[in-house]
Amino acid sequence: MSDQRNLRNTMRVYHRYLGFFLAGIMAMYAVSGVILIFRNVGFLKEEVREVRTLGPGLSEKEVGEAIKVRDLRFEEAEGDRRSFPQGTYDTRTGEVDFTSERYPFLIDKLTRMHKANTKSPLSTCTPAISTGSSIAIISARPFESSGPMPPWNTGKPSSRMRRTSRTSPSVRQPADLRTSEAVVRSS
Repeated sequence: MSDQRNLRNTMRVYHRYLGFFLAGIMAMYAVSGVILIFRNVGFLKEEVREVRTLGPGLSEKEVGEAIKVRDLRFEEAEGDRRSFPQGTYDTRTGEVDFTSERYPFLIDKLTRMHKANTKSPLSTCTPAISTGSSIAIISARPFESSGPMPPWNTGKPSSRMRRTSRTSPSVRQPADLRTSEAVVRSS
């Protein structure tokens, strides 16, 4: 009996501390998930102007990959300058002047953690959190039935739970009560 009680107490301790840790992690994932839902809208993003020097004479695709802009298309050409919606590119010097939208520092770190893939150093976080969640779920099992079973699980009727409704015919009531009500209603 004492071994079972020790196991139960140990599991409760594991469950409690894992729960505290995982509640914080789940809150961070929830916040970053809500922010990522609105990533195309620019919610909480700030515009940043950048000037970089790339190689001269690059194509649209190469410039887009270098500055991390998808589907970059040059719209106008004025001499050596090519313009696109986010900025300009000088084909002679290789200078790119553009604006981009970025999250503030803390929000950027949260969203990077949320989107971590196998190339990221944060890729170990997802399996660790999943394993911790599984352990927390398993550790909840031993103290599930630690006390006496409640009356709704035993199959025995309880005086608190007996229904005396007159509207439900499936409820068992004394036969004389049903017949006396039928007589009263018919007259």
